[in-house]
This record gives sequence, structure tokens and C-alpha cells, in this order.
Amino acid sequence: MDAERVTTALAGLASIGHGYDVGGVNIRTGYFPVRSGGQPVAVLALEAGASFGGGSRQLERALLISVLLALLGAAALAVVATRQVRAERARQEALAKVARAELLTQIAASAAHEIRNPLGVIRGTVELMRERPGLDERGRASLSDVLGQVERLKQLTEDLLDLSADRPLALETVPLGELLRETVDAAQAAFPGARFVLSGGALPSIQGDAGRLRQVFLNLFQNAAQASPNGKVTVTAEPEAAGVRVRIADDGPGISAEVAARLFEPFVTAREGGTGLGLAVSRRFVERHGGSLRNLEQRAGALFEVVLPRSQGAP
Repeated sequence: MDAERVTTALAGLASIGHGYDVGGVNIRTGYFPVRSGGQPVAVLALEAGASFGGGSRQLERALLISVLLALLGAAALAVVATRQVRAERARQEALAKVARAELLTQIAASAAHEIRNPLGVIRGTVELMRERPGLDERGRASLSDVLGQVERLKQLTEDLLDLSADRPLALETVPLGELLRETVDAAQAAFPGARFVLSGGALPSIQGDAGRLRQVFLNLFQNAAQASPNGKVTVTAEPEAAGVRVRIADDGPGISAEVAARLFEPFVTAREGGTGLGLAVSRRFVERHGGSLRNLEQRAGALFEVVLPRSQGAP
């Protein structure tokens, strides 16, 4: 017996520690006070050998494993919860964007209908005034400028109507390679300072609305030329198994991240004097053909990609 530890136990303090060794086996001893009426009256001495210690170590290992598993489970739950929060946030943002777009298109449709009729009256009146005898050259030039602005407003109302109403596509077999060459030539004539380069393989014909597709590509070419009026605009068209991929790149200043995040929303534009409708209408036309229009990141300039299937998608 360890007299000192027995005395400590009789004072009310338990202790566990090394007792002695037997044949290389470490024996641990414990001295515990036995109380009566709250006061220690005896000492309970316990001795435990290797088997007891082994069980204790197993319990410690099991406890450690349980703690690690609990931590892993908590981490997994945290990851799942974070993903769910992000997904819900993205869903709410998408719903808000859709609601905002629907409101804008409704306003656009109402404005277009209200503006179109007065524009017709203004145009007719100006054309009559321009034909009056005795009108000098300066007056004719001024009236021609007015007609030009009326035509610009008319095109704006057409864009608003295209954005707000799904007018049926005039489907036909479209030789896309020929349509691209014609549109590039038209853009080159309108922007002689820019240098257009068309490259790629032979393109198949697709089912689509030639007028709407021509409007899409002309808008993209004009945007590229306006971004780099004295630079280079590269148009690369490649056939694919399911359709055609066309990329339009310019060497202009590029698009900021803030604008790029909302680039295809109506009335969002990075160009001074722009309406922000061209890209929104273009994407709508491409999607109605079952394709996609997106802005791709690159180190310098802007890069847009149009993917069109061989057969038309939504009616």
C-alpha cells in the first residue's frame, strides 16, 4: 500500500497513478475515498493491469474517431448548406431578373405602340413639306435630317416590338456562308475605317429566318466596328456536327465585368448613345432559332459567339 496516497484519499481526494511492475507489466493503482455522512471513513484501492489499460486506449481511440467523424459530418453539412444557400440565392436573382425583364418588355411594347402612330404622321408631314415648291436646299437638307431621325425612332420601335412580341419566324433554307459574306460586306461599307476578316470552313445551310439572322449578325458586326473603328474585326465561322459556330472578335477596349454581367438585359449598354436593345433582341432571335448567343472572356477586346443548329428550334 502507498501510505501517502491512502492518507490523501482519507482526506477526501482520489488519485490514480503508477503502482508497481510485475514481470514487465505496469500496474496502475487508484485510491478512492469511501464516504459516510459526507466524510471519508475508508479507502477503496483498485489495481489494474495491461488489459485494463488496453481497453482504456481502445475507448480513447474510439472517442477520437467519433470526434473526427462528427467533425467530418459537420463539414459536409456546412458544404451542403452553403451550396443550398447559393443555389437559392441564384434562383432568387434569376427570378428577379426575369420579373424585371418582363416588366421592361411590357413597358417597351406599350411605348412602341404609342410612338409608332405619331411617327407615321410626322414622317408623312415632313415628306409633304419637302415636296413643296420654293423650298431652298438648306430647308430640304434640314427636313432630310428630320426624316433620318424619324427613321431611327422607327427602328427603335421595331426593336422594342421584337423584344416584347414573338412574331412568327419566316422559315426557309438559309445558306449561312453566303448570308455572312453579304453581312460582312454591308458592315465593311458602313464602317470603312475598320478591317473585317471572314475566315472558316464551308458552312451548311440551316433552317431559319434569313432577315432576323441578318439583323443579328449585322448588329454584332456594327458593335465590333464601333468598339474598334480603326481596328480589326475577325469573324470566324466553323461547321459542327449539329450546326454552325460563329465568333466575332474585335481589338477594342473590351467590356467591363460590371456591364458584362447584365450585357443582354434591355437598356444596358457600354456604348455612349446606344439603346441597349440590339444585343437583347439578337439573343432573343438566336434563342428562337434554338441556338445561343453569349459573350466570351478574352484578354483584349470583346468576343461574341453565336451557335445555330441546322434545324430551327422554337417556333
